Amino acid sequence: MKRGSPTLIPKRMISSFRRTLAETIAWCRLKYSEDSPPVAYRSPELLPASGLRTTTEARLDSLPDSRLWRDDYYYRNLEEDRRLIVQSLCDKRSRLLSRSQGILQARAQGFAQGRLLACSPDGSVWDAASQAASEGFFDEGDLPPWDTWMLYQPQKVESDNPGKEDSHYTLFSWVPPHLIELVEEGIRANPVDCIQWASSLRTEFTRHLRSLGLIEF
Repeated sequence: MKRGSPTLIPKRMISSFRRTLAETIAWCRLKYSEDSPPVAYRSPELLPASGLRTTTEARLDSLPDSRLWRDDYYYRNLEEDRRLIVQSLCDKRSRLLSRSQGILQARAQGFAQGRLLACSPDGSVWDAASQAASEGFFDEGDLPPWDTWMLYQPQKVESDNPGKEDSHYTLFSWVPPHLIELVEEGIRANPVDCIQWASSLRTEFTRHLRSLGLIEF
């Protein structure tokens, strides 16, 4: 699809994203305050058993390198496993929030002055540079804390050069307003650009989010 053409993003996907954003904001507001350290946004209630590491990934590690890079079947399963991990976390957060009124407050306040973050897990070099610069908001593999996770899906990054588009899976998360400066430091410290503000990601999905006011920068 060419840039500027009508979007094909399903309405139900945007509706789900809006709800997940509101629930993420509500959860973080209920669990934390502006005095909470960046590393704190990892509640035991939402703890993924192995982060984003999956059984498929363990199988990939056992394959010879020659097979590793050409076995698309394993990679498709890997990304689907990760998507399900993030979706399961979001579903659990939603169930926990159903017992409170926090979600209604978050919806009333809209974007709540936070920012959306985009992370490409496979791009990390595990040097912990962003972890140090963000005072623990990012982990050693450049992942944001799981309480802020929202969506894991493929993104086709647009390019000014035809045929040079890059496709990769992206983890979207929400950054509370008082942590924006620290997260910015983490982004600047990252040597491989695997983390960025969603506003910097040029895809059909982010363009649509911007048109709806869900990306404000």
